[in-house]
Amino acid sequence: MCTIRSGTNQYARTCFEIRDEYWPYRRTQEVEGADGPVRNAYVDAIKSSFVATGCTIGKFSARDAQLAQDLQQRGILLEIVQDAILMGAARKYISWLNGGAPQPIGSLVYFATLVSEIQERPLPADYREYLRKKVAQLAKTWAKESAKGPKNGDAQICPARKSSNSGLYTRRFLWDAGS
Repeated sequence: MCTIRSGTNQYARTCFEIRDEYWPYRRTQEVEGADGPVRNAYVDAIKSSFVATGCTIGKFSARDAQLAQDLQQRGILLEIVQDAILMGAARKYISWLNGGAPQPIGSLVYFATLVSEIQERPLPADYREYLRKKVAQLAKTWAKESAKGPKNGDAQICPARKSSNSGLYTRRFLWDAGS
């Protein structure tokens, strides 16, 4: 059922490892190096990008790591996955700023369709840099808006303006596509 590797003394850890036939999950691939386990740089880069967006739950689960490994095994370039994360983060912040439900992204699965989309039509290098700056700008805007306190319902409503035609008050959205 399990393998036990006893520590060499009272200060060393004892390791209990459940055998594969009793473990219901797929193991992540780690290589044992001289200084301990060597992590997968591709997965670590995706994890770093995922957590750094600011619109995720801030945790990278074992399921996310497995999906990242699957992307690597399928031969998907790291840049494509990182572009998908940037694009998804931009869309999430825009949604929040326009009154969408303020639920953070919970999993790397959120970006799976964007990976396919960007594989078909890769982003130009200059757009990638623009997107990085835009996500940072949107994150700052979201931080300011969310710090203002309670809002009317779930929607972020900007100061209302009276419409000249109908006399009704209209909402202004925070996202300006031209900026």
